[in-house]
Amino acid sequence: MTLLLYAIIKVLAHSARLLAHIALDNLTDRYDNNEVKLVDRGRLITNDKQLNRTLAAWAKVVEASAWKHFTDVRNTYKTADPVKGCVVFDIRNNRFRLITRISYKMAVVVVDAVMTHADYLRWSAK
Repeated sequence: MTLLLYAIIKVLAHSARLLAHIALDNLTDRYDNNEVKLVDRGRLITNDKQLNRTLAAWAKVVEASAWKHFTDVRNTYKTADPVKGCVVFDIRNNRFRLITRISYKMAVVVVDAVMTHADYLRWSAK
C-alpha cells in the first residue's frame, strides 16, 4: 500500500512539473510574440453604451500593443499616469478613470476598476 501511494505521489509531482513547464512555455511564447493579455475584461462592461464602446476600443488597442515599459504606455496614451502602483487611464475626456495593473515582463494588463472622476478622486486620496 505504501509503495502504491509513493508511486501515485511521484506521478502527480511529475505531472505538476510538466504542467508548470507548459504554462511557462505559453507565457514565454506570448511574451516573445509581443502580445498583451488583458485580464478581467468583464470589468469593462458598464450600463453606459458609449462608455462600453470607448472601453472596447481601448481593449483592442491594448491587446495589439507591445508595451515593455511605462514610457511605451505613455506613447500610446498621453494621459496615462502611474498612481499607487497602478496605471490610470483617462477615459472619455476625463469623465472616467480606468485603473489597471500592468506586468510588462509577463505582458499582462489587469483591469482593476472603471470609476467616475469623482470616485477616482476619493480613491486616489486614500
